[in-house]
Amino acid sequence: MYNISHISNTHSQYPPLLKEIGTPPESLFIAGNLQILQESGIAVVGSRAITRYGQQACTSIVRSLVQAGLTIISGLATGVDSLAHRTALDNGGRTIAVLGCGLNPDKIYPQEHINLAKRIVESDGALISEYPPDTSAKRYYFPQRNRIIAGLALGTLAVEARKKSGALITTQCALEENRDVFAVPGSIFSTRSHGTNALLKEGAVLVDSAADILNEIGWETQKTRQEEAFAVLTILQQRIIQAIGSGYCRAEELSKHLNIAPAILAQNLTDLEINEIVRKNNDYSYEISYR
Repeated sequence: MYNISHISNTHSQYPPLLKEIGTPPESLFIAGNLQILQESGIAVVGSRAITRYGQQACTSIVRSLVQAGLTIISGLATGVDSLAHRTALDNGGRTIAVLGCGLNPDKIYPQEHINLAKRIVESDGALISEYPPDTSAKRYYFPQRNRIIAGLALGTLAVEARKKSGALITTQCALEENRDVFAVPGSIFSTRSHGTNALLKEGAVLVDSAADILNEIGWETQKTRQEEAFAVLTILQQRIIQAIGSGYCRAEELSKHLNIAPAILAQNLTDLEINEIVRKNNDYSYEISYR
């Protein structure tokens, strides 16, 4: 159904935000678009037993986040997760599903979402797991994968959640990594909103539209600055970015691939770093920067 890649945490395309968490996976299995791992995203989590109110809130907010150019990250579970993935795809966006099982089609959990998983891959998104492709789902894998969902994202949005739920585990992971936590307020009479309302009491950002998230992360400012920088790129700089995206991540590889002198390459890489379009890793490889 799809090809599965395996990358270590020293690979140039390992997600940069995920590297920053306390316990990053030593390696990842990925089906789909590797480049999406470098893009900015928001995690969306919540109740499996989503209410009509939760459906409306999730659909409205995710649609606007996608239109703003953000990737949607979730866990492929029933309820909020699957709705977030589908809303992103239905509105021309891209999405990442982080699984608590292997990525082989017969191991996807829940199996009712096998077609959604296939659609994510075919729509330039990605499925991610730290478990080998033939690994069956186990209950204790899911709390572990929640740290990856939070670790990939600039912030985590809880749409609906009970007081004790997997969604709150994900938001706790986000808090531990000093990432933003957002919550949709709910009825005081709904048990499915007790968890999100508790998050608000604890200092989560109240969200009644995507604008609250975009303002908190400064997304419009970042996006505008990046668009301005891209607008003045030279043809050579565009070729350099394209080459880095294709896997030529070291200066010597880029120089040979593009047939340009090392000194000229170095000057252009410096300009791209200053404009926050590419960044240099600790191992002296380069990657495209969307942060």
